[in-house]
Amino acid sequence: MSGDFVSETDPAYRFTGLKFYFNSFTKRGRFNYVAATYGAVIGFFLIKKLGGGKKEASASK
Repeated sequence: MSGDFVSETDPAYRFTGLKFYFNSFTKRGRFNYVAATYGAVIGFFLIKKLGGGKKEASASK
């Protein structure tokens, strides 16, 4: 972990688009990467858990 954060107001690092939110130069950009990763992993497991597993075939014969 380097800890060399750049100020968001530094004119050399004026990002636009998604780079403004997801970058490795600012604290906010790094936090957004972490939040998106955790959100995706938790969301995946919730969908798998709440969506159910294999459904049993009904024995209607």
